Amino acid sequence: MPSALPRKRKTFGSAVTSQSLSLGDLNDFLGIKIRRIQRSINRHLSDALEGMDVAVGEFGTLGLIAANPGLAQIDIAREYDIDKATMVGLLDNLEAAGYVRRRKHPKDRRRNALTLTKKGVERFEELKSAFAAQEASFTQTLTKAEKKVLMDLLDRIPLQ
Repeated sequence: MPSALPRKRKTFGSAVTSQSLSLGDLNDFLGIKIRRIQRSINRHLSDALEGMDVAVGEFGTLGLIAANPGLAQIDIAREYDIDKATMVGLLDNLEAAGYVRRRKHPKDRRRNALTLTKKGVERFEELKSAFAAQEASFTQTLTKAEKKVLMDLLDRIPLQ
């Protein structure tokens, strides 16, 4: 169902509304819809987070560690489908910023167990508030019940 408000995107310096270009049969593909929504959200989120010095992947990584204290870095890399070197670099930066602590995993000394520091918990809460405000702007046309139905339906799609 198209939004009542035209979304604008920048293309080579000009503003174009999403309604000015027909998607034709592409409009029947869930993946296309999800990808377009994701790009729009990311664009607006980037604007909303400007000045907060947020690294790519920071919010999600802090959130996973907050929900799973002691999580191994390889588990985060698998969840986000990123290579080990990228994950190590991200964690190096989060550790240098004082947000994450790496310790040897108690059951497997080859793995690192990750936890948030007090500063990391504060950073995650700060980012969570910013992300929640941004998400509220994107879901303002949905009722709470509709948003729950949408989330439940999306949860039913298997991640592969």
